[in-house]
Amino acid sequence: MRAGAASDGGFSLVETLVALFVVALLATSGGALLISSIQAGDAVKRSADEVRDLDVMHALLRDDLSAITRRGSLSPRGIGTAQGLAGSDRYEIALSFVRNGWPRLEPEQELRSDLQRVEYLLEDGRFIRRAYAAPDPSAETPVFERVLASNVRALRLRWYLAGTWYDEWETGPADPASELPSMVEIVLEFESGDSLTQRMLVGGVVS
Repeated sequence: MRAGAASDGGFSLVETLVALFVVALLATSGGALLISSIQAGDAVKRSADEVRDLDVMHALLRDDLSAITRRGSLSPRGIGTAQGLAGSDRYEIALSFVRNGWPRLEPEQELRSDLQRVEYLLEDGRFIRRAYAAPDPSAETPVFERVLASNVRALRLRWYLAGTWYDEWETGPADPASELPSMVEIVLEFESGDSLTQRMLVGGVVS
């Protein structure tokens, strides 16, 4: 009978340590990949949300500017006289006007004008739209406010008519001789360094 070396069939300490090291490497790589995937997903969602918000802002501006009227409006703050379209990035309210086309959901029950005063302003880094439920709002008039963009560093406005750009515009109230600009340029500069430029026809469609 030939004697042979006995074997217990187990793993040595070195083999066990090597296996644990490989498992740790795989776990670390998998964890890093998972975190990267989650971060990428969050970035895509944020980008999609930003694009959606910009689309909403663009649609509201286009709709409002296409429905501008020459009718004057009194400020809800009770300051000054009735004024038509007014806009400048130097004003506290950058853009204000009366628009038509505000639909009545139940005409037989809701007795109100289809005109409303609309304002756009930059406040604490937020580009805001305010719409009042009347063309000449008072302190009690319902107002609907929506933040269209955040982290805005600056707002710039220009108005175009007959080959000339103007830094501000004021249209007299209910004056048929008062001209409306043919186009407005709205530039938003963001804290990130990006900027968004929109040029829209007044009383028309996007140019």
